[in-house]
Formats: sequence, C-alpha cells, structure tokens
Amino acid sequence: HQQNQIRIQLSMVLQGVVAQQLFQRKDKNGIVPVVEILLATPAVRNIIRKGSTQDIYSVIETSGKLGMISLDMALKDLYRNDLITLDDAIGHARNPEEVERSLRG
Repeated sequence: HQQNQIRIQLSMVLQGVVAQQLFQRKDKNGIVPVVEILLATPAVRNIIRKGSTQDIYSVIETSGKLGMISLDMALKDLYRNDLITLDDAIGHARNPEEVERSLRG
C-alpha cells in the first residue's frame, strides 16, 4: 500500500545508478569492466513515479549525449576496441540479436 509513496520518494532522491560486470579480457591478461550508467533525468524520474520501469532501458539507449550508456552499448564498444570476444558481447547482451547484427553487419 506504500509503493506509490516509495516510488515518489525514490524519484526525488535518486541521482543515478551505475552497474558493472567484469569480463575476462580477450587477451586473457586480466579483466575489463562493462559499465551501464543511468542518470536521474526528469524523464527517468517520471518513469519511476509512474512505475513503468520497463521504459528505463529505452531512455538509457537514447540518452548517450547526457552520459548514459546501456549494457549493450558498452559491450559493443569493448568488442570494437578488441577487449572482449564477440561471444562475450553477444552472450551477455540484453538484446543479443541487435548486438550481433550491429557487430557483424
């Protein structure tokens, strides 16, 4: 019964979210972080208030100029910089078909 109140409070105090996964480097010399960044823009705050969190990923995908980066974008960048394998990029992507199409196409 307090979910709406908590969503409102979260939308007001959240500044951003950084998520990280660690991958073995392609050359097997250590690990490399794959970082996803969400910033609390007015659009994100509104999504949280409404409870339509499934829309957050599309905001991340379209807000690169603001400093946001999706997991899939980060994976593609690491692959293009020859730091991870294609299998890792595709295998850990949120949308593997799109990542594969983008990297092979």
